[in-house]
Amino acid sequence: MIKTIKIEEALKLENSVFVDLRSPAEFEEATIVGSVNIPIFNDEERALLGKLYSNDSNIAIEKGLEIASHKLMDIYIKFKRLRDDYKNIIVFCWRGGMRSRSIATILHLVRFNNVFLLEGGYKNYRKYIYNKLNELDINFQLIVLHGMTGVGKTALLKILDEKGFPVI
Repeated sequence: MIKTIKIEEALKLENSVFVDLRSPAEFEEATIVGSVNIPIFNDEERALLGKLYSNDSNIAIEKGLEIASHKLMDIYIKFKRLRDDYKNIIVFCWRGGMRSRSIATILHLVRFNNVFLLEGGYKNYRKYIYNKLNELDINFQLIVLHGMTGVGKTALLKILDEKGFPVI
């Protein structure tokens, strides 16, 4: 049975590594500090699966299995190397859903006993950090920028950063 872990507990684990299973573009945009990226899908594959999923989730799942199945040995080898260096491995994707749960299950089946599935994934980590920042006694307003993919959030943040505004 795969083990799940809350972000608060995961951050306290000694000799651990977070593994981001999201695509390279998702990882590059933002991740948990110090994470290693072992993507199941590249950016193009992820885009294709997203389009398929919006039309028929079963077709997207089958296509995802087809794509991922050819990468499993490479993924396994990367995790095996991490297991040699770390006592605990915490895997996550965007919501702690299909990508991370699938890899956590496979690793459990091949006797990786030190793998944890991060509850709620990166989305939950962001919420945790936001809540922690709001607990601080700081004299500025935090603004969360959100919106659909491709509307220009990252471009706006880069402009604000270039103009000297604090951006996290």
